[in-house]
Amino acid sequence: MSLSSDDKGSRSFRKRARKACEPCRQRKRKCNGAQPCSSCVRFEYDCFYHSRAREPVIEPVNVTPSQPAGPTPKLTANDQSFVQSLEANSGAAFVRRLGLAIDPANAPRSHLFAWNVGPRSSSLASRGSAPTRIVDIISKTDIRFLASVYFEKVDPCYGFIDRDSFFQHVGARWSSPPATDVYDAVICGVAALGSYFSRQTPPEVETALAQLGRSILENDSTSEVPSIDIITGWVCRVVYLRMTATPLTAWVASCTAMHLIEAAGLYYEPTNLPKTVLSPAVMGDPDMRRRLVGVAEHLNTWISFDLGLPRVSFQQQRSTTIPLSPRPGDYTDKLLSLLPVSASLDPSEPQDDSNLYSTLTQIVQSQDHQPPLIMAQCNLLLCILRRIHSQGGHLPSIIMDEPGIDAVLEFMKKTLRAARRMADTINPWHNMANVPFQVTCTLIVIDSRASLRLLKEAMQTLHHLTSTFDTPVLKEACSTAHLLLWLHYKRRSEDVDIVGDILASDIPKPLAMDMGNENLAPSNEVELAWVDSLTADMPSLHDIDIDQLLSGDVLFNSA
Repeated sequence: MSLSSDDKGSRSFRKRARKACEPCRQRKRKCNGAQPCSSCVRFEYDCFYHSRAREPVIEPVNVTPSQPAGPTPKLTANDQSFVQSLEANSGAAFVRRLGLAIDPANAPRSHLFAWNVGPRSSSLASRGSAPTRIVDIISKTDIRFLASVYFEKVDPCYGFIDRDSFFQHVGARWSSPPATDVYDAVICGVAALGSYFSRQTPPEVETALAQLGRSILENDSTSEVPSIDIITGWVCRVVYLRMTATPLTAWVASCTAMHLIEAAGLYYEPTNLPKTVLSPAVMGDPDMRRRLVGVAEHLNTWISFDLGLPRVSFQQQRSTTIPLSPRPGDYTDKLLSLLPVSASLDPSEPQDDSNLYSTLTQIVQSQDHQPPLIMAQCNLLLCILRRIHSQGGHLPSIIMDEPGIDAVLEFMKKTLRAARRMADTINPWHNMANVPFQVTCTLIVIDSRASLRLLKEAMQTLHHLTSTFDTPVLKEACSTAHLLLWLHYKRRSEDVDIVGDILASDIPKPLAMDMGNENLAPSNEVELAWVDSLTADMPSLHDIDIDQLLSGDVLFNSA
């Protein structure tokens, strides 16, 4: 049916009101309908809209008092604190909020940039029928070479495999090729990691090793308590996935490893085994048990923090007071010493700010020189800084006393040097990519003269890593870092333009012409000193000659 001209005119005025986002609706704030809207950007809310069709209004019928329509539940202070801590632990949320604070329209998407170096091959998917025996994939000589790379580069930091026992299993495996053994999963995991760190094995062989190890682990039909060999194979897989796979894949594997540890009772100390008629705990070398459980817990904790997902916590907390047995060149104990503080950052745990500051001081004062350990320490430092920043305030002002912003920046510089050293020696640890990227973002947030000077070295480090390993993950991280830095530069340039316009237009010309240098010279010196101190914390204004800018000739010579 056609409409008359009058009808068309009347219909043209029936425009639906612009929708408000849900946070503005709940708080009854004015919303401009953008995505994100100005109110959510200002107050750092998560801006979202409910796209539901308009429903007809129906009068309530037979509404009984026993079913009242309650108000929309609101977040309590504890809920807000939980979400705040959850986001502070996540590097992805930190980068997203940084982008929204600088330029909401062009902010990077919520994504874990530079979460690792990335896989060597373009895909980890299986192609055709995969071999079912490790002896059909690789020779004994090649296995021994890859294992030597693993024990040289990975084992000192993640020391949860006995070297002598491993090579005994390798010798026995190639002596009886037709035999099958669940320990093949451990051999596959070690060989895949050795291949990843040596970069000398074809990517197809590395992929086949990783796939065979996964198949053995997932198809293990043992209905009894999982063995230490199976759990060790799972932890090897988690380490490999943390360095090559997507975050969610690694998180699922890490949770599986932790649940198997629970099922086996490995987290109990031998002297504290519970008396129960349930399945007995798996026995084994106590030191290796502690190492295996510690590395699995370390990986699960930080993968969960990055994703903002729950970590697996044991029903009964294991003892952390028993030190690991010393091994030549091993620093696993130093890595695991970070676990108590890392676990305390869980959003569900009560927060102790004094403990955070003391941990910062301990980290920046550490004299450790092993690059993977430095990366783990800096990762913890960055998480603590994000937690402090999420509570509001300017980071340099908050940590002025202990440990001091200069000490923090110096440790970041030490970390960047360690990352470049890892690239030069082909040690593609996951934190080698992740930490320099997060350092870059943190330096932008600090926004002091010293932090901006260090930004150049941080960007050079990212470029060096990208040129060395040349993976899509690192290229994406470099592009994102450039985008954030450009948005920061653009924002500061616009701020400078605003200040320049004010200085150029708001002072009346007659007043400026009547100013006498003889009468106002002492006052001008004091005022210029005050302006210098005012712009000291504005890095973008450092190159401006304030004396010349405030002179009457510059301000009014075009009038």
